[in-house]
Amino acid sequence: MGNDQSDLNKFVIDNKSIETTKYWTLHYAEVPKSEPIGLVSVFRSVSESGQVGPFFVNGSPLSRAIRNLKIYRHPSLLKYISSGKDGGELYLATEQCRPLVDDIKNQGNLQICLGLRNVLCGLIFLVEQASMRHSNVCLPSIYVQQDGTWKLFGFEHLWSAKDVESIKAAYNYRNQSSIDPNDEKNVYVGMEQYAFGSLCEEVLKNIENTMPHATELQQYCAIHLKHNNPAMRPKLSAVLLHPFFNHEFVLIHSFLTELPLKSPLDKQQFFTNLVGRLREFDEETVAIQLTDLLLSRLVLLDPTARQCVTPFVLRPRADDMSEALFNGQTYKTHVTPKIMQIFAVRDAQIRLILLEYFVDYMNFFNSDELTDQLLPQLLVGIKDTNDILVAATLRCLAELVPILGSAVVVGRNRGKYFADGRPQGVSQTDSSVHWIEHRSITPVMNSVKYTSNSPLLDAADLSESYVSTTVNLVPMRDGGDDVKSSSGVIELEDDNWSDWDGEEGTLTKQPLEMTLETSTHIENAIMDVKELDIKSKRRQSEEIDFFKDMEPVIHRTNVLLIAEDGMNGNSTTTDESKKLNNLENSRFDIEVNECDADEMGWGDDGNDWADDD
Repeated sequence: MGNDQSDLNKFVIDNKSIETTKYWTLHYAEVPKSEPIGLVSVFRSVSESGQVGPFFVNGSPLSRAIRNLKIYRHPSLLKYISSGKDGGELYLATEQCRPLVDDIKNQGNLQICLGLRNVLCGLIFLVEQASMRHSNVCLPSIYVQQDGTWKLFGFEHLWSAKDVESIKAAYNYRNQSSIDPNDEKNVYVGMEQYAFGSLCEEVLKNIENTMPHATELQQYCAIHLKHNNPAMRPKLSAVLLHPFFNHEFVLIHSFLTELPLKSPLDKQQFFTNLVGRLREFDEETVAIQLTDLLLSRLVLLDPTARQCVTPFVLRPRADDMSEALFNGQTYKTHVTPKIMQIFAVRDAQIRLILLEYFVDYMNFFNSDELTDQLLPQLLVGIKDTNDILVAATLRCLAELVPILGSAVVVGRNRGKYFADGRPQGVSQTDSSVHWIEHRSITPVMNSVKYTSNSPLLDAADLSESYVSTTVNLVPMRDGGDDVKSSSGVIELEDDNWSDWDGEEGTLTKQPLEMTLETSTHIENAIMDVKELDIKSKRRQSEEIDFFKDMEPVIHRTNVLLIAEDGMNGNSTTTDESKKLNNLENSRFDIEVNECDADEMGWGDDGNDWADDD
């Protein structure tokens, strides 16, 4: 135990005890989040020096319990975690538990059945496999986990079957209700059968008669387990075959517990109709007893269970039409803590299953749980190299944005890069104009927090009172003011953008005045406004002009002057005609050379190309 002494420093023990006996006090304790242990229970012995007598010759009760608990390990026995000393106090840390004595009245029929079966399995291990004598099977020796599972303890009375003297010495310290008066005479043979029979009678006397085979078990205990002749008492493993311990729910529980031993065909048949079988029982009991098993790794990764069981477990029941196993309250109490635990598992397939149903259960966590526990685990997922896992994680992060806000989910280093590029609406200062709805940034954002204060005009409310109203459409300057209206003149500001067709460069800044003679003209005017090709709210100051360095290339048409073939039908040319042709040809050569000298067409200094007559 010396090696475990430093482990006690990491336990934060609650000073308020939940149990006080003549041997120890029981306290709840916490372990830092960095430790995988979680909540534990601590048995604390105040002092060993004051405990005297033949029973304490080989150590105090708590020290004996620690020694035996470290040696004998079984799923039905209380789980040992750590132990040590602090001054004169001795500590034993175990899995979190509470005394069954204080909780027996809150146990349901199925919980009692499973609990007695679990105790019986622990006794079978100790007596028939380890050749030990528990010698104190009773209610005070049983503790209950948070999920309702019964665990056998009381190991301060655990002795070897051959150590008859020590068993005899402990007689006065044992629970008298579980002792056979003829134990010493029978050399302590069959003492566990008698004690377990007494335990069953005490537990079953106050339960409802509707529990299957409960009455039969009581009779079985009185006649067989407490038989006067210890040789006639059945073996504990034979008691496990009683119909009381083979109830439908118990069989389901046993199958899930022994799942690694089952064949693929057995598992397929079992999971196919499991949900229908579970609906026959109280959902609170199912949640308490089976949540850990239904969300175990073996079940989540089983192909049949993933299709036939997991959707009904991870999806809470929203209404009476839902086929889910658990309602909202039961789900929040028993399922969400398990989901929180599984989220820490770094297994891609397990995480993908949790992400698949994330939308269904995320609202059952409060904002602190989402921010401090689930969100960090999700952020780990986007760093993985598995593209499918990253994509599923990003979808879940998107679902958290409306709940936690984008600043929490993606960080605070953000800016406004997008604006609402639609034309501004008519000012609301005119009390005669009616509006029907707010203008949202996008059609899919229906939440109030995503809407602006610019409503759409209710065209149905327009009446003939608007006849001869003058509407001035004035282009809005970059960073311009809001729409202003006065004296029945409504000004709709337009944005000063360049035409995307690239023909005119910019929109005309001249006001367009339309006089509407009737209300029908006013429906037409609105349609004309909607047809304007307005592409964005303002020109970006950093907009790139892709045509800045491009210059036009103008090729001039060559002009050929051809002289007429003669005057008055003469076929020969005169001397004057030849001279004129020579002159024009020489002129043509000169002009062509000038054009070749400046290929860009900008070397004429603006001179016209008119022919010289």
